[in-house]
Amino acid sequence: MKIRQGFVTNSSSTSFVIAMKDDLTFENFRQAVNMNPDFALSGIIEDIFKAIKKKAHSVSSGSLSKENFQDMSPDDISQFFEYSFQDKDISLIKQLVANKWNLYYGCFSDWSDSNSPAEVFLRSSYVRIILDDLLFLSEQDGY
Repeated sequence: MKIRQGFVTNSSSTSFVIAMKDDLTFENFRQAVNMNPDFALSGIIEDIFKAIKKKAHSVSSGSLSKENFQDMSPDDISQFFEYSFQDKDISLIKQLVANKWNLYYGCFSDWSDSNSPAEVFLRSSYVRIILDDLLFLSEQDGY
């Protein structure tokens, strides 16, 4: 029998991609989902946005720049997302990159510092939202 000491986990993660024609702000998000500010569930929608924004990394930050991403071949883009998303989603991501949408990616995990209801929902759900000005895709155990 093997005994492992140290950090051991059975946690899962949920990878996500969000793409918008405009910058990733709550106002742009609210408009993209066509939400009236007086909508009864607007607070929940804002909490979901805040959870996404907190974990989202722009392709222009870190080692992956927007220019480099747009210069990637379709195969390179596929490899970047292949463990996280289905082929149909990768095709859609490539199309949005070609159309110069703002692209962000991130991950929610069980060992996150937040257990807000919005983050728990996003972490434990497969979400697929495709609108005229917004794309949000998430896949469990992908990151």
